[in-house]
Amino acid sequence: MLRWCAWCQKFLGEVPPLNVYHVSHGVCPDCAIKAGDMDENDKLIDKNKGIKLFFKDIFQAVLRREFIKARELTARAADLGIDDTSLVFGVLQPTLQNIGLMWETGLIDVGQEHAYTDIVGQTLELLSAKSPHAEDYRQSARPDIILACVNGNYHSVGIRMLEYYLAINKVPSYVIAPGVPAAELAATAAKLKPGFIGFSIAISFQSMELTNIKKALDAYPAPAPKVYVGGGPIKAGYLPPPELGFLPLTGFEELLKAIKGGTDGQEYAGPRP
Repeated sequence: MLRWCAWCQKFLGEVPPLNVYHVSHGVCPDCAIKAGDMDENDKLIDKNKGIKLFFKDIFQAVLRREFIKARELTARAADLGIDDTSLVFGVLQPTLQNIGLMWETGLIDVGQEHAYTDIVGQTLELLSAKSPHAEDYRQSARPDIILACVNGNYHSVGIRMLEYYLAINKVPSYVIAPGVPAAELAATAAKLKPGFIGFSIAISFQSMELTNIKKALDAYPAPAPKVYVGGGPIKAGYLPPPELGFLPLTGFEELLKAIKGGTDGQEYAGPRP
């Protein structure tokens, strides 16, 4: 479920079930202070109707092959008061995953899915261009994290979204997409020495590659990077085998907090020199 602040149109994150992309209304902490009288809830629900209609129009456009242009998409989001991060993770990510499910069930064909994927990629480029410093944190020679598709996964938009989010938060990353063999990925990790690696799996059987990745990473000297695994199967409830020591990733803020040391109380020192 997708929670939005009905006052400021900020995306508040996802709540279980994570693979159900219905929009729910709420109020963010900042707006809760301003709101005062919660008898206004009916008005708040009305404000969320615009976001729900936005989702509906995207799906209808895909079904009719009348695809929304990237500039139209960002302009409409701005008109609704949706900020860039909320657009990426509250609109683009869940609609992309939902459209993937539509393809899996035969409601749309692969051409329709790929066309919308291209639109999402173009939108990410538009948003990145609005943040001049973002490019400084992409494909870094000293990344805090490697973001990679597992071998066999050619759906790279999800990790591109994370790359964008980390860049605007001044966290350097290095993307490997499409996926490469485990030994090649481990060699890159040994060279770049990130503290974290985030893997993306698009369909369940790709999780088998995680065992190969674990073996390849174990062949390199300690300290080993902390590994997260995200993607549609994770949101549907799949968990990496516990013996691998890989962590499921269900939210973008969760990863940023881990990198910045929020899980152990340490303050983020910034990109490595």
